[in-house]
Amino acid sequence: DRRRRLPSLLPEDEGLPDGHQATAAATWSLSIEHANRLQPAGIAGTLLAVAGLLAPHGIPADVFTAAPLLALLTADACRPVDADQARDGLGCLHRLSLITLAHSAGQRTVQVHALVQRATRDSLPAARLPVL
Repeated sequence: DRRRRLPSLLPEDEGLPDGHQATAAATWSLSIEHANRLQPAGIAGTLLAVAGLLAPHGIPADVFTAAPLLALLTADACRPVDADQARDGLGCLHRLSLITLAHSAGQRTVQVHALVQRATRDSLPAARLPVL
């Protein structure tokens, strides 16, 4: 249900098995923060935010190296970001299992689990959506 925020759809902290105290959204948030610290620093969060707004299965990787997205990455990182750095940023997200880089029909694609997308979208400030 897209009208409800992800935390309302997941069990309460007390309802998690084996005494786990962290929610899925908090876990992904920590992973995203870590990805943003990896080189090239400061772009993984923006890449995932964009991926969080697109179809979860098979986003063409070329979307993430297109001029408008490179301009957004440059603005967010406060430094020039080129296509190689954008691809490296996708690699950081893949290493942390926030996305899957796949080859489909001879084309490289980005896949994002629907729950990761949901957690990412829910964490975005409303003012950020038009920019993305």
